[in-house]
Amino acid sequence: MLRVSIFLCICVSHVCYGQSEWREIPLQHLKTDITHLNSIEQASSLELLATNGNRYIYNGSSFSTAQKGQAKAREYIDSMGVGPISKIIDYQNGHLIATINNGLWLKEGQTTKQFLAEGIEFPSGVFDVEKKDNELLFLDSKNTILQWNPSNYDINKIAMPLGEYITDICVDKWGQLWLLGENSLFVKNHWPNEEGPFLSIGKSEYKFSPIRKSTVPLEFDSKDLVLSFGAESTYLKNENINYAYRLKSEGDWFSLEGSQVNFTNLAPGDYEFQFRAKAGKSDLSYSEVFPFYIKQNFWSTIWPWLFGGLGLLSLLWLFSFRRQQQELSVLKSSANKYRLENQLLKSKQETKQLQMNPHFLFNSLNTIQGLIAQNQNKKARAVLVDYAALMRSLLNQSREDKIDIEKEIEFLRNYLQLEKTARNDLFDFTIHVDDTIDTETEIPPMILQPLVENAIIHGMKGISYQGEITINVEDNNSELIVTIDDNGVGRKASTSTHESHGTTILKERFQSYLPLTKQANIRYIDKHDAGVVKGTTVIIYLPKLN
Repeated sequence: MLRVSIFLCICVSHVCYGQSEWREIPLQHLKTDITHLNSIEQASSLELLATNGNRYIYNGSSFSTAQKGQAKAREYIDSMGVGPISKIIDYQNGHLIATINNGLWLKEGQTTKQFLAEGIEFPSGVFDVEKKDNELLFLDSKNTILQWNPSNYDINKIAMPLGEYITDICVDKWGQLWLLGENSLFVKNHWPNEEGPFLSIGKSEYKFSPIRKSTVPLEFDSKDLVLSFGAESTYLKNENINYAYRLKSEGDWFSLEGSQVNFTNLAPGDYEFQFRAKAGKSDLSYSEVFPFYIKQNFWSTIWPWLFGGLGLLSLLWLFSFRRQQQELSVLKSSANKYRLENQLLKSKQETKQLQMNPHFLFNSLNTIQGLIAQNQNKKARAVLVDYAALMRSLLNQSREDKIDIEKEIEFLRNYLQLEKTARNDLFDFTIHVDDTIDTETEIPPMILQPLVENAIIHGMKGISYQGEITINVEDNNSELIVTIDDNGVGRKASTSTHESHGTTILKERFQSYLPLTKQANIRYIDKHDAGVVKGTTVIIYLPKLN
């Protein structure tokens, strides 16, 4: 038996204000001066979230205010010849105009006349006027709020918060009345609601894993199907929300008594899941539609038989293929032999890549030890960090056949800094990489370090002036041109029977790349000025490996 379970999780936002009591919101929470309320609108949060310019969100409602620091006294302008105007709202087929000393006026087309009602004496001073459906609210100059129903001509006085001077009023879309006092906002659930909750499908899961909403129906396997949907609604008034759901766009609606609904024997086919909700006397609110498709159980279709036949044919083919594989076994053995030889050569290369001049490693450690002995702990830590980064980079390069130029340059920078510190700042160095070079350009690893090492050990040997080592990297189509320039004693003066491990490795590495690329090359240039040696320039042509 096919069993399908759909769990409905309801997340509802309420703010309970009561039917007769005012809820107070201290303005000090907003950290600004408010001169009037422009609008109260729906928002999803129940707490004071943030301020943005002159717009705020509090207790699920957002409202606009005047700029901070503005005086609370309003400036009224008479632009229509009816007296200083405090508020203009749309009313019937025209506009209702409130003035601060000349009552109410109604403007219809080009005609403006006093707004009157038989048996009703409207206040002459109106600081604000609001409407909700057919009712009007007036905030008069006596700090009184009057509620007038034009259908039965009833006019009532609304009880105000004690001891508060109200400067502005506003009605939100759920019929709540907001008052602006000198130190607080006040809100009251005043009228019956006719606007339904905002409703959406906020949670959708398949087998307890989230699934995305889509206008294109999603497919689910009917076997062990578990679908979960959750409704999200926003509603500020203290009224219960009643939910219903349906599985077809034209199907029947089913009421929910709790927050979960289960389905069994859900047949394969198309479905369109949807919520709707109602609160009190409000209109129905509808969620978006979530379309999905239930596929037929695999084992009840023709596919198992088809796959079974294909499997039998595959076995027959494998039987014949086995004989062919036996004939190729000799060739595979030869290929494995060559592969093992290649891996052996690669392992040998990786081992040689790890062979840095041991004197450098010992000197770096001695430098760190000396700094600690001199109580230069901060500098010792910095050198130790560079040393660790260099060792980590060296290990990483030993595992790779190529490396990004950005990582190679960072490796050289760490190496040069350690050598400089170990040699008491005998030399300075500069590294410049052409901006046109892609930082992800790949080159052979550990090619440049041995040459830089020679420039330090042999070029800077015995100098009595400040040494300079400059490294430039330029792009040249399919290769990179790297120039290592120093102002040392030159190659002739530094001639020695000693050849560094790095230089030996470098020669072997070039031999391994030359047959492949025929591009890797290295040139030495002895610099002279009026017969005086001025150092050495090494130019390396590195192939791009990507």
